[in-house]
Amino acid sequence: GDRVGLVAFAGSAVLLSPVTTDLPALKMYIESLSPMSVSTQGTEFAKGLREAAQAVKRGGIDEDEGSAVTRAVVVSSDGEDHEAGALKVAEELAQEGIRLFALGVGTENGGPIPVRDEFGNLRGYKKDESGKVVLTQTKGTVLKELAQQGNGSFYHLTFGGNASLNLYEDIRKLEQAQFNSSVITSYDEKYQSFLIIGLLLALLELFIGERKRRARLWKGRFEVAEE
Repeated sequence: GDRVGLVAFAGSAVLLSPVTTDLPALKMYIESLSPMSVSTQGTEFAKGLREAAQAVKRGGIDEDEGSAVTRAVVVSSDGEDHEAGALKVAEELAQEGIRLFALGVGTENGGPIPVRDEFGNLRGYKKDESGKVVLTQTKGTVLKELAQQGNGSFYHLTFGGNASLNLYEDIRKLEQAQFNSSVITSYDEKYQSFLIIGLLLALLELFIGERKRRARLWKGRFEVAEE
């Protein structure tokens, strides 16, 4: 029953899949991801976060007394942010009840970005305007700050690591906490109306006088009121 969407971002952000329960279709979008999915180069978390927040709002479920909805955005990146304003957007999301989690990829030492053809064959490595090979490095500090500002958690993805499992557990605990809070709130509000009615009846009883019954005497076979 979970609804998941997909946003690709670099220097701009593109909604590839709206929030949906069709997970097989979502996997197809993920498999189609490439460096060309976003034409504007660079890294700007703020645009990606805003696009993700809008997708959540358009496709989410509104909370009511019978449900507890967990809304979260998971950012997967090397953490290289070339624009300012991301922390402010993360704070805005947290104020709207959208938690922010972050997954860091890559290494601190850095590595080249492979360039492949349409068949997946390696053609070389991405170069800058001067012809030098571009190295991408993990900037975990930025992602940690985003997660902290968004009331979420940060994990570094590694082969054979538990980052994905830890992320799943964090979101599951968040769902359970919100569900318990919803149940307690519904329970507290359920009997307020009955309590008010009971108090009104108790007050009404104080103002109702009690008529004293006159004693009666028996005279022969007949009952008469006592004078």
